[in-house]
Amino acid sequence: MQKKKIYAFITAAVMIAAAMAPVLYSTSIPECEIIYQSKKDYAPTLQCSGMVIPSSASKVSLSTPLFVKETYVRNGSYVTKGQKLFDVDREKMVALAASGADDGFAALEGEDFGKLVSVLGSMDQTTLSASVPEAVYATDNGTVVGFSAEDGAILAANSTVCSIAKGSTHQLRLTIPEDQLGRFAIGSKVVFSPVAYSDREYYGELNDLPANVRRQLTTTGYKSVADIYVTVDAADEYLTDGMSVTAKVLLPQETGLNILPYEAVSQDEEGEFVYTVENGHTQKRYIMTGREFDDGIEICAGLQDAEGVVANAQAVKASGELVRVH
Repeated sequence: MQKKKIYAFITAAVMIAAAMAPVLYSTSIPECEIIYQSKKDYAPTLQCSGMVIPSSASKVSLSTPLFVKETYVRNGSYVTKGQKLFDVDREKMVALAASGADDGFAALEGEDFGKLVSVLGSMDQTTLSASVPEAVYATDNGTVVGFSAEDGAILAANSTVCSIAKGSTHQLRLTIPEDQLGRFAIGSKVVFSPVAYSDREYYGELNDLPANVRRQLTTTGYKSVADIYVTVDAADEYLTDGMSVTAKVLLPQETGLNILPYEAVSQDEEGEFVYTVENGHTQKRYIMTGREFDDGIEICAGLQDAEGVVANAQAVKASGELVRVH
């Protein structure tokens, strides 16, 4: 009788174990959540800086690089047409070009240096007088804005020394990277604040004045930039010509961007990737990402809208892992 009881107990245990085996096996397989890309509308902006200038102004520009000897005006100075702005150090230019010394031209690009040497190649007084002025003069009556010359400075060719303001209505001259120029449209809205009054906010819109593309000297060398112009909607007594400003240009809205949470994207030496699930197994899929937002990252290529991905890529041990989807 005792043996029958033991046999019955073992049989029951085997039957229970057999019934539980699939459940136990299933629960041993990692479980993962599948999510899909969400859609996002985005209004991009471009941060830049610039200066308040009058809406009516004439530019004082250079056709050749020049050495500044002594300046006679500064920002805010009122000048009359033909008034001297600064003297040119012609003697230093001739001496350095003749000697071929590099140190004196460290601030010039090769193209500017070559142009200067070409200009000074003939040392006769006639050519010197015709090509290199003794001084630079105001082109109109008005107020000096954006004066970039200082004693001993080297000014590059095709640069603007300053503007001569002839009116009192304000506009902005903002400087942006040249490769961003194509993103703007006439009428784009601009929000800006003077550096001196950062708590005050003003508004304007991009006007139809042609952009001025030029080279700008930075700590890492020359870079190509573009000056764009903004009509100010409403000014007050705090906004004056010559003020430096920080600005935000509102660019055309982009719709339907594909977004995934940061947790769904991982990275290895070959690039960024996500995990999809095919026939119960994870599959590594390399993708191309774009802009980053507070709620996720833009997916630019590598994944279709209807394809789901593992919500937490870090939870997957390797591509090909068997998983349960919920």
